Amino acid sequence: MYPRKTLDIPFAKIFKNILFNKDKEGAGFDQEGYLACFSVRSGFDLLINSLGLTSEHKILMSEVNIKGMVDVVEANHKSIQLISLDDDLDIDADIDEYLDENTKLVVIAQLFGGYKNIDALIQKFQAKGVFVVEDLSQAYQGNLKRHSSYCDAAFYSFGPLKTASLVGGGIVYLKDKALLKRMQQTLLSYPKQAELTYVSKVIKFYLFHLLLHKQVYSLISRLLGDKLTSVVNRLSQTNSGPFDIESVRFQPCSSLKRMLIEKEQPVELQGENKYESLIKLLDSHISFVNKSYVHQEYTKDESTHFWLFAVRSQNSAALMSALRLQGFDAFDRTNLLLIHQDAEKANTAGKLADLVYLPCLKKMNQKSLVKMAETINNLA
Repeated sequence: MYPRKTLDIPFAKIFKNILFNKDKEGAGFDQEGYLACFSVRSGFDLLINSLGLTSEHKILMSEVNIKGMVDVVEANHKSIQLISLDDDLDIDADIDEYLDENTKLVVIAQLFGGYKNIDALIQKFQAKGVFVVEDLSQAYQGNLKRHSSYCDAAFYSFGPLKTASLVGGGIVYLKDKALLKRMQQTLLSYPKQAELTYVSKVIKFYLFHLLLHKQVYSLISRLLGDKLTSVVNRLSQTNSGPFDIESVRFQPCSSLKRMLIEKEQPVELQGENKYESLIKLLDSHISFVNKSYVHQEYTKDESTHFWLFAVRSQNSAALMSALRLQGFDAFDRTNLLLIHQDAEKANTAGKLADLVYLPCLKKMNQKSLVKMAETINNLA
């Protein structure tokens, strides 16, 4: 059984930094407009409070989002309006219906590891006086310069399931240096994350990483059967229970902060060329009539990391079952994205309900990918 995902975590480097930890000032990091945070949610909370938003002010977010981001807005007693997405999961070009005098902030997420040019959309919002955040939590690809030059702020996440993960931490880019300084001052008033807490989290995900080896995962899948998905979901969670805003109001511990600051230096992600080739091979072998990928154009984009690869199926449950019988642990949207169900225009639920995410892993061989494609084609 191929697991649904492997962890992209440099454990050796992390343990080395923990053992030989030295504080790093990161003066150049600050000058470039970056802030090392406990998490992206922590940075988002800092931003909301540093912008001086009141309870009357409104925050716009795309209706496909991570629940934790919505939790931060609600914990700060701010009003949320969710923006409808079109069939390609893009924000509707007609933004005027979402704007009024209380609209002060919009968060635009780049989904599934892909990147779309949103310069024109950002400028539309800014022309109306709206502060624009580009959320690249799923779209980091080895450097902190991927965001639009027009955005006011950008988020990069290095949580356990992200690319080049540090098992935690986030980086916020800010164009306004005065705003950056206010956020820095607030961050310094927070308690520092305990090194032991961070170490225990790293160890937990190292053990989880061992379980994701193909042979071990195959054994576990046979033992757990239908319970596999719920168990994997629990193991991959970093938070449980009701959200408490104080849980994100921490400084990153010294070792984590040091590694976040080092992210300023661009790196080449290992195995990306092979990964691109495997994805394109899979794409070329899937031939069913209703072939419809999330962000299909990304299959032609050499700069895309393919954080996830999804196909649409009229019978997603049957497709997942068939793939798992063939040794591919496919999964559905509920394991990744959460839709804020209270929104009147949360019409994306139907667009995501038929998605099946495929386990496209760097260690897979061509024979396995062709077999996975054939399984999909047989259910057309």
